[in-house]
Amino acid sequence: MGAANTGAATISGAWSVLLNAGGWHSDHVHPQGWISSAFYVAVPDSTPAEPVGGWLRFGATQLGPNIELPAEHRIEPQPGRLALFPAFFWHGTEPFSGDGERLTLAFDAIPA
Repeated sequence: MGAANTGAATISGAWSVLLNAGGWHSDHVHPQGWISSAFYVAVPDSTPAEPVGGWLRFGATQLGPNIELPAEHRIEPQPGRLALFPAFFWHGTEPFSGDGERLTLAFDAIPA
């Protein structure tokens, strides 16, 4: 039988991402983590033309030239919001073209 999860964790990596108008983050997974995060420091205003511009999306990926999967879930970024999710979830951001910056702090954690 495997060891019990004690709830203790350690940070396996940390970084920040600053996006300006036209910015987006490609869909990816985090193979070095168990839990991933996104903490929103600053976000641009939404526009009627891009109601989900800059949002965190899950499930979307392009596996090949003829295999593209749409997003299954999105989280609206708001200053002070922390999103935690399994590191193996495909995730990225919706492009945005509005004014302002999107600043995110992120980390991956693994069981200690």
